[in-house]
Amino acid sequence: MKLKKEFFILIGIILILVVFLILSGNRNRMKYRIPKLETLNQEEVDKIEIEKGEQKIVLAAREDGWKLLPKEYPVEKTKVDDMLEVITGLTLTELASEKEDYTRYELDEDKKISVKTYKGDKLIRSFDVGKTSSTYSHTYVRLDKNKRVFHARNSFRSTFDQELEDLRDKHVMTFDKNEISKILLTGGELEEELFLEKKAVPVEPPPGETEPLKEEEKPEEEKTEAEKPAEEKPAAPSEEDAWLLADGTQAKKTEINSLLTHVSDLSCDSFIEDKTKEDFSTPLFTLVLTGNKEYTLKIFDKGEDENAKYPALSSESPYPFWLTKYSAERVMKKKDDLFEKPKEEKEG
Repeated sequence: MKLKKEFFILIGIILILVVFLILSGNRNRMKYRIPKLETLNQEEVDKIEIEKGEQKIVLAAREDGWKLLPKEYPVEKTKVDDMLEVITGLTLTELASEKEDYTRYELDEDKKISVKTYKGDKLIRSFDVGKTSSTYSHTYVRLDKNKRVFHARNSFRSTFDQELEDLRDKHVMTFDKNEISKILLTGGELEEELFLEKKAVPVEPPPGETEPLKEEEKPEEEKTEAEKPAEEKPAAPSEEDAWLLADGTQAKKTEINSLLTHVSDLSCDSFIEDKTKEDFSTPLFTLVLTGNKEYTLKIFDKGEDENAKYPALSSESPYPFWLTKYSAERVMKKKDDLFEKPKEEKEG
């Protein structure tokens, strides 16, 4: 009986100590004031350094956009905008830990992502990014020269957890498709060079269409001036844009629109790192578009692998790149794709 009583007393003491430690920790947290970061404007930031393990990525602002150093590769705008939003809007909400148990928060040397932000040569913000909280509403961070771990508002580890190739702008051709007036297609499975020009052609009304019945008109003397007909003019013939060969053969409008939509905002799968544009000479297929200027896309043989990507060059990109099989074959049209078969062929 005495032993049982001592056991319950021991349990009670342990519970009291646990409660005391929790309350003590909370008091310490309440006493500690969360650092308030200085306000930063995105315009102030002109360089960002991101380090994870042995990898270091440097982004620098230029007059024509952000670039990846040292090769000055263009950066995808949405990705650098997301980084700037996190950097300038960084808000600490709570103290997570005063202990240097960084592995628990993925803030140890192997897992942390270090972010440094500069204005010229001046370091204006520096912090380490750890893992996202279990609620996905916060990210664990550690400020430069501060050993404590904090909750920062929002989940943003993935914003900085990027490879260099992921950050490159993969747009290789961009234009307004409505500006294009001429199309030249060469190679691939085309039997001949095809030159198409956009022209206005008359639109014939559907067969059997009649003029709508008019309401009974008032006698001429009862009409107001506004109701009296204006001087009649011959109706302008209805026209629409069409794509024509030199002999007047009309291409399928849906196919041409599909082609122009695809290449007017064309992105590559990735860039070819070990070659330059000069290393490619004989294209498998060439597309030349004429609008406010001339746009050229050249696609090269992918070899015997049926699922391989196609090497390609664009007049709008200084680098050779890979197109997926699907993307390349949307460009390399066959003649049968573009034109209706003659009636005699259909009947045969």
